[in-house]
Amino acid sequence: MGGLLGILVLIALVVIVINIAQFGFGILIAVIFWAIAGWLASRLMGGDGAGLLGNILIGIIGGAIGSFLLSLVGLRGVGDLWLIGNIIVGVIGGVVLIFAARALGFRNFGR
Repeated sequence: MGGLLGILVLIALVVIVINIAQFGFGILIAVIFWAIAGWLASRLMGGDGAGLLGNILIGIIGGAIGSFLLSLVGLRGVGDLWLIGNIIVGVIGGVVLIFAARALGFRNFGR
């Protein structure tokens, strides 16, 4: 009976490790998309990119802003185009974020 319990515990641990690895991989993919969105927004606004951390932050905040703005104009479904849609939403919001920051006097924001 002890051997069967050991096998069940081992199977449970393997399932847990696989789920944790998938979650971590999902986060890594999201960070890559945020970085791409931030970099593209910076490039569209005349910059060369804000550095890796800056691009990720612009992508994250831009994604939230873009989602809000697109829902206001009835284009909420753009983000449903998983890979490209999320980047488009992040770029739109990132451009708005960079524009607003520069309008408030942060001239080098997103460069």
